[in-house]
Amino acid sequence: MEKKTLACLLLWAMIPGVLVCAQSSVPAPDIGQLKKKPIAVGGGKVGDLLRQWWKDGTASGNAGDFYDNRDGDHSPLNLAPWPQMSAIKYSPADIKLRRNWAAQHVIIPHVTFGNSSTSAPAHLGGSNPRRYYVSQFGLSFLYDEYTKNNLYIYPEHRDHDPGHNGNRPGGEGFGDLYPTNTPYLIISQGSSGSDQPFMRMMPVVLAAFRPDVKKKLTETGALMPTIQMLFRSCNKHLKDPKEYLTGKAHPTVFEGSWVDELAMVKAAHALTLDSLPPMVQMRVLEDDTATNGIDFFDLGPSEVLGYTPACIARIHRGRAYQQRLVVDAGASYDLNKKKLTYTWVILRGDPAKIKIVPKKDDQSVVEITVAYHDRRPIAPGSPMESNRVDIGCFVHNDAHYSAPGFVTVHTLDREARAYNVNGMPLDIAHGMGEVDVRVADWDRLLIGVVEEAYTQKILIVSAKQRDRLEELIVERKLVMLLFQIEQKQLKKAEAALAAAKSPAEKETAKKQLAEIKTAIQERKKNDETRLNQKDAALGDSPRHFVLSRIARLTQDPLFTVKHADWLKKNRKPASEARIKSLWKKMEHLGIAQPNGTLTPLLPGKALADAKWTQFERSQLEWLHASLLAELAFPGGLQVNYRTNYVDHRLSVPREWRDVYRYDPKGQFIGWMRYSATGVHVFNHEGLLAVERDLRGRVVKGRVVRYLRDPVKGKAFLNPNPLRWVPGETVVAYEFVGRDDWRGKRVGIGK
Repeated sequence: MEKKTLACLLLWAMIPGVLVCAQSSVPAPDIGQLKKKPIAVGGGKVGDLLRQWWKDGTASGNAGDFYDNRDGDHSPLNLAPWPQMSAIKYSPADIKLRRNWAAQHVIIPHVTFGNSSTSAPAHLGGSNPRRYYVSQFGLSFLYDEYTKNNLYIYPEHRDHDPGHNGNRPGGEGFGDLYPTNTPYLIISQGSSGSDQPFMRMMPVVLAAFRPDVKKKLTETGALMPTIQMLFRSCNKHLKDPKEYLTGKAHPTVFEGSWVDELAMVKAAHALTLDSLPPMVQMRVLEDDTATNGIDFFDLGPSEVLGYTPACIARIHRGRAYQQRLVVDAGASYDLNKKKLTYTWVILRGDPAKIKIVPKKDDQSVVEITVAYHDRRPIAPGSPMESNRVDIGCFVHNDAHYSAPGFVTVHTLDREARAYNVNGMPLDIAHGMGEVDVRVADWDRLLIGVVEEAYTQKILIVSAKQRDRLEELIVERKLVMLLFQIEQKQLKKAEAALAAAKSPAEKETAKKQLAEIKTAIQERKKNDETRLNQKDAALGDSPRHFVLSRIARLTQDPLFTVKHADWLKKNRKPASEARIKSLWKKMEHLGIAQPNGTLTPLLPGKALADAKWTQFERSQLEWLHASLLAELAFPGGLQVNYRTNYVDHRLSVPREWRDVYRYDPKGQFIGWMRYSATGVHVFNHEGLLAVERDLRGRVVKGRVVRYLRDPVKGKAFLNPNPLRWVPGETVVAYEFVGRDDWRGKRVGIGK
């Protein structure tokens, strides 16, 4: 799939706006001729029902319905079972200009469903749905498709797989990378071909509607919303109709095995003109706003990701603990003008951090408050993690629920935040990530562990365990010796094959070469098995035994305090520059002083009582792992700090830490910024302190601009971080009494 990604990305990047197909570009089919064809060929029970309903005149069939393949028939739908279906045809000129490729960006003026099994790598833009989901333009276009009888199916590829940053125990994915959720399309779990079950369901559902029902739904733009309601309520993994009002029915991505075609066609055929599903329509009445340059820092102008009638999407950028919106669903409607009831439910997120308060008796208007959410599992026990909260809005007309409307809030995984018990921000650190500790050389690492067990004793290892580790070292030396011998044999066998002349000689040489390769692979496999199998003397597998003990050291915030003597003893001239560099970073972030003293944001009576923030812990873990790799296990460990991935279209990376300041009464007065350029003080209006009085109040502040340097040369992504640049304008403040910490502006100059 990824081989086809660059053109897909470039095509999407060049789209200037929403385009609508001209009628002439998709010729109207000959409905009369199509209706002479069978409604279905084969299809088991579903096919039997369709044929019976067609015979009875109660099924609409597929005459006038179109299928649109947008991956060059990489994952095409076989239309043979549905003879009445039509297909979008692309001309050679269209294909040359890639109009047939990737995410659809025009609206087809007919009932149309389609697919595109194409994607970019996750870190280069990702799947087709994610490219829609990162902008108001994309979400608005999807809503137009949704209400103009177009529905597309796209695989998630690598945008919805367990893991973090593409590499984490238990999964090589990134988690759920989608910043919002919508009913506007269907995303399939998996890569190429995972869209097939959803494509196969579309012809049968479209065919099963009664003719008058399908005509009404198509004319009113309610066809695809109705199909989404049927699809989400009929999936096999739902065991109770009540589960339609839970997150289980409305995930970001759907499994193909959940599709229940039989249940869907029965539900579609059961719809009558006087009992059609209603349409949810939402709008924002009130919306807390955050100011760029004071409440958050980014190139994005606000916290709004997109506002559409069935998806209100926000990004939690501002420093405030809570996001507050007043949302009105009163414009929702029933095609038969029936009275509606309104239901708002938490589909994803911590219920303790989300409040939904009705502002009208009928609950058509609600106040939604969402507190800041860290990354977490999408459901208890799930290996999939997300940075998103989903709230669902459903309307009901005494017969059916609508398809869902979503209010979503997405947090940026590159941030680490700390708030006090009153919800006041204490610390927002940018550049949050994970410490990646890998074994570079198991032999060197085991030797280092044994040496530590004999001498320094920073690792908790008993004499029995130490002796067993020594035996493992000897065993591994023997394995390595045999491996070296086999490598020499491999080279000889390859040379013999190259020199062989007769067919018999070549056959013999090939056989010998294959045997040696098999032996090498088997030895490698056995070596891994020994590392991963539980050892009686160790009480654990050698791999976990060693790495878990190293993790205990690296994850202890007081490692450098408890082992100060060890650090002093092991520092050598060759490692001095590297260690000073490590400590310098801790100083830049406000975590340590130049003398090595730790300075937690939330200290206790003693250092052992400190409450370390998430960011402080991550940075100290990186420091400790680096010190161990440098001083205890040189050549044995490889340590990297991987900044958490955030879509480049949502936020610009930055590397600093803001610690917020308050006066004695708790009023916000600004922040202290820790960065590689030093410690800087900003006031409550986001101005850089130029002059402060003896009490630390900002007497003069300089205006600051935030920008990102352009990328040099031809590059698809701009990797440059956001930076702040002092401007020329200086603002003067004066204060009234000792209790005034903000002051008021009294002059502006340069």
